[in-house]
Amino acid sequence: MTRHLLLSLLFGTIASCAAVNPPRNVRHEPRANAEAVWKPAVGAQFQMILSGTVDPAGLSALAPSTPEIWDVDLESTPKETIAALHSLGKKVICYFSAGSSEDWRSDYASFLPTDKGECLQGWRGERWLDVRSDNVFQVRTTWILD
Repeated sequence: MTRHLLLSLLFGTIASCAAVNPPRNVRHEPRANAEAVWKPAVGAQFQMILSGTVDPAGLSALAPSTPEIWDVDLESTPKETIAALHSLGKKVICYFSAGSSEDWRSDYASFLPTDKGECLQGWRGERWLDVRSDNVFQVRTTWILD
């Protein structure tokens, strides 16, 4: 199944940490056509829904309701909703936190105690993850590609 998802990362340092010490099983393959990757236009309008479920039939009730880009929570948004937004010509960006574990998420129990670091200050139930861990990489890869 092809899912065109741009992944929003909560913490910008995650990519640089992963690049320094990537998991041993990471394969870096060049993109066949990097020019074909969609990039939003500067100043493009978007709608961000990070809690609850988007009802594609009720888009007109949201303000703004017309943006091309929709940012939704990857875990709580059904695949059918993403497909419906795509069928309406919308681009969908999905939020997930690659560098932290959240105790309300379905994958929380999949992280080993050694994967979890300090608590995020001001975010109850959320802990930093060691993004160099093979286990963290496997959990995140499975979750994203599912």
